[in-house]
Amino acid sequence: MKTSILYIALLLVTFSSTQTSFATTGVGPTKSVKTSFLKSKILTPLKTHHLDFELPNFCNYLENGNPKQAEGVYKSPDGRYVIALIKNNKKGHDYIGVVCSTDNPYWEVGEVKFNFVLASGNELNGYYYDSSGAFVPVSFTIDGDSLKTNKLIKMDVEKIKGVTAGWL
Repeated sequence: MKTSILYIALLLVTFSSTQTSFATTGVGPTKSVKTSFLKSKILTPLKTHHLDFELPNFCNYLENGNPKQAEGVYKSPDGRYVIALIKNNKKGHDYIGVVCSTDNPYWEVGEVKFNFVLASGNELNGYYYDSSGAFVPVSFTIDGDSLKTNKLIKMDVEKIKGVTAGWL
């Protein structure tokens, strides 16, 4: 348990002190995102970060720590991306999505692919980043301990542990 807490603390310190580069272009808001909320929270696109992220440690935290609502490991329906959704304590970015695995050569493990703020209730509003650094507004709903969306599928930690060796 202490190891999990230390890992999360190190992860947050690493997140706040990593090298950055700005996303430079944007695409207009989609209908699913409440742009007035984004403006009222002054949510700006996140500076892209590269974290020293270790999936086995995060899975240990999910099993033995005190994970927050919706935290977990998700995959895209086509299986091209595996992303860890992590509760973030940095103001203006309540959750971040970190790449755990991808077959896309433009992404590396540890890069931030999403960032969100928690709206009233259980809605996450934020940005998705493409391989060129462009950002697109997105919105997801938290449903219990998972996200309610057809764009990301929550993975079972036991199944992740079975295939993690292939990612290392």
